[in-house]
Amino acid sequence: MRHSFLIRPVPLLILTFVLYLLAFTAHASYVKKTVYGDGTFYYSWLHSALIDHDIQFQNEYAHFSVTQPVTANDVLTNKYAVGPAIVWTIPFLWIHTFLRGDGYTFPYQFAIGLTTVLYGITGLLLLYRMLCFWTTPIIASLTTVLIALATHLFFYGAIDPVNSHALSFFAATLFITCVVSKKAWMSGVVLGIIMLMRPQDGIYAILILFLFPPRAWIRVGVGFLLTFLPQLVAWTAFTGNPFLSPYFLGGEHYTFLSPHIIDVLFSLKNGLFVYTPLVLIAAIGYFLRWKQDVQQYKVPSIIILLLSLYLVSSWSSWDQGASFSGRMLVGVLPLLAFPLSVLMTSLIKKVLTPLLVVLTFLIPLGAINMILTLYFLLTHA
Repeated sequence: MRHSFLIRPVPLLILTFVLYLLAFTAHASYVKKTVYGDGTFYYSWLHSALIDHDIQFQNEYAHFSVTQPVTANDVLTNKYAVGPAIVWTIPFLWIHTFLRGDGYTFPYQFAIGLTTVLYGITGLLLLYRMLCFWTTPIIASLTTVLIALATHLFFYGAIDPVNSHALSFFAATLFITCVVSKKAWMSGVVLGIIMLMRPQDGIYAILILFLFPPRAWIRVGVGFLLTFLPQLVAWTAFTGNPFLSPYFLGGEHYTFLSPHIIDVLFSLKNGLFVYTPLVLIAAIGYFLRWKQDVQQYKVPSIIILLLSLYLVSSWSSWDQGASFSGRMLVGVLPLLAFPLSVLMTSLIKKVLTPLLVVLTFLIPLGAINMILTLYFLLTHA
């Protein structure tokens, strides 16, 4: 079956990626920075290590007018994960070889922001490639573009990329790809990368428990420890305990007996279903019949999604601060590709053509996401 040019997989994906790059460039150029909010703390790791050659953040925090709790030894901590800074190291150093500046100016910030955008795009390409194993290229591309343009990945992958969320998406997609390919050691390595971005996303290990035999768990564990070691060292430096995050030094904690699940999903402030309705629509796919070769991912993906929701809802900062939609759940978006592709397959087989999917799903949901993104930017300036 031939499709019109704009709904063929390659043009559809290229248009999406160009939109990401244009949105990032336009926003960064308008506000003349890419580092703000939580991004200042991720960036402080990078600047302190590469410019000051230490992990003392007094000057970085003073520059950005932020602060963090202090340890018992009166040392400023940095509770944010080290993974993003590691990813940004090469472009930062490349820019620094030309500028030899203080590490704060716009070219440095633009370079690392662009790096994250490119990682997000790479994650989307990996997602498309993985989906092509189980479905047609047109359904794989429609599913990928829906996640790219109709979820909060667009905000954190193009508008506010100096953060951990788009990198979490990339790492999670790469991890699922390794699991699907049954590569135990590499799955462990990438699991470590996932937790270097956002430790909470370590619950992706559930896929290992379900899909790898116990004899492979040692290889997974070795790969994991090799890549997660920098975070263990960082935690030890601040808390004296490689397994204690500095998050808990400032009084943050879990309230497992009183999770705010309804608020996280339906809050008018940043509820996941309110700002990203595609998540709710995609969940319909879990109630449909899955092909035999993808059925094995159904139960573990449901467990990971529900546990992620429970963890976020139980966190003392469950409202997620100045968040566009449920930013703490961007890392589990790759899992939604499974039920969403099942739903798209069912619709195209029984009801809609690919063009009608674009007209009734992609364009309206994408437009809603763009309008809400603009509204958020205008009200959080």
